[in-house]
Amino acid sequence: MSRVRLGLIPNPFGVAGYAAMERGFFADEGIEVEATTLRNGSQVADALSQGDLDCGVGGHLQTLEAVIRGDDQVFISPLSFEQQPDHLCICLVARQSTVRSAKDLEGKTIALNVRGPISDLQLKIVMHAAGGDYHKAKVVVMPFEGMKEALARGEIDAASVVEPFASQLVDDGLGAIIDEGSLSGMLKPGDRVMITGLVTHRSWVDGHRTTAQAVARAVRRGIAFVQQDGAAARRIISGYTGVPPQIVKRMRLPAFDSVLNPPDLQTAFDLAAKFGIVSRRLQAEDLIYTE
Repeated sequence: MSRVRLGLIPNPFGVAGYAAMERGFFADEGIEVEATTLRNGSQVADALSQGDLDCGVGGHLQTLEAVIRGDDQVFISPLSFEQQPDHLCICLVARQSTVRSAKDLEGKTIALNVRGPISDLQLKIVMHAAGGDYHKAKVVVMPFEGMKEALARGEIDAASVVEPFASQLVDDGLGAIIDEGSLSGMLKPGDRVMITGLVTHRSWVDGHRTTAQAVARAVRRGIAFVQQDGAAARRIISGYTGVPPQIVKRMRLPAFDSVLNPPDLQTAFDLAAKFGIVSRRLQAEDLIYTE
């Protein structure tokens, strides 16, 4: 058995990794997984940079930031996508007593799970489209799980939050969804963007090619499983997020696919550079490992 240190994140974009563990797909490949749950893709990118993980559920922009810093992180498989219009799982939820449109976000307090990646990009895009000034909003950082109490206490006016936590906020009467999708209105119907993929170091793949291929195969089996069985995907998501099954049942799932093409990343990379989320533009193909 080969041991692999794998970083997971407890949101729906990582469900294929959890499914691969639950269904024994890693074990079938002779892989013993040492799993670590991290809060978001930024923590996964940092843990990879520090040598604490072999691979993990990486966010597209967090991985891009790591590469810009000089790390050799690459995607060896996709995990999940947002696709317009039925698979938009990152939502801007706002208290209707203070915010009814993106323009109303000026001067308001908005919670993000982490500064820099897709939630920040969504906020900048939607406020720009509404003629608002992002710099006039107060942005605070907190875990998704803490946004419920913060909204209830009136400490924040809005939150950029991933499903199923967004549906839970709406179900609890704490807010309404005023924008959907990490790229807001920039995706045309049918367009998609990869949100998370299986990320590692190029040097790790080069030195552990057989193991890396086995991990990728197990993950692709996990993708096929959740793609074919949405009910099982929802059950797994409810289990590791703690959100009740009746809420997860109503949420939109990400789009799942085991094929990653450069355009699936390039739109997000270009918008991140345009809106100042990252310091420069890179070509998506440079972050996709090919044999």
